[in-house]
Amino acid sequence: MGGFRKPELNGYYSERPEQEIQGRASFWTPNQAFFIYWQRSLKRWAVCDAGSLLAARGGANPGWAYRSDARHFAKANDGWIEAVGTEWQTADVRCTILEGSIRDDSFADEEVPNTLKVKFTGFHKQDWYCLGLH
Repeated sequence: MGGFRKPELNGYYSERPEQEIQGRASFWTPNQAFFIYWQRSLKRWAVCDAGSLLAARGGANPGWAYRSDARHFAKANDGWIEAVGTEWQTADVRCTILEGSIRDDSFADEEVPNTLKVKFTGFHKQDWYCLGLH
């Protein structure tokens, strides 16, 4: 994946089915510093740092970036919003599926990815603050 202003968010994410968060498998960077997870109450995907894992598992919605709709993050490059300082701004994100496939997400609550590995690129942000997503 790429296109985020925060460079740490760009790169490879691999599915970790054993790391279920809010009812779905999560996707992690190789160094496990960041993960993508489903925000059940908001019906969207978000990118978060590992330091916020317990909050995400507890049902909170922390993150650095999120999808503005319920489409699977690997199926749509448009619709990303990211934290820039204390504001939320649109992000021109690109996601490439490197391995695996995802099912049709017409019904977001039923969509389940099949062992998937993706790459993000393009984050540019150097200074950042962890914000809760609302």
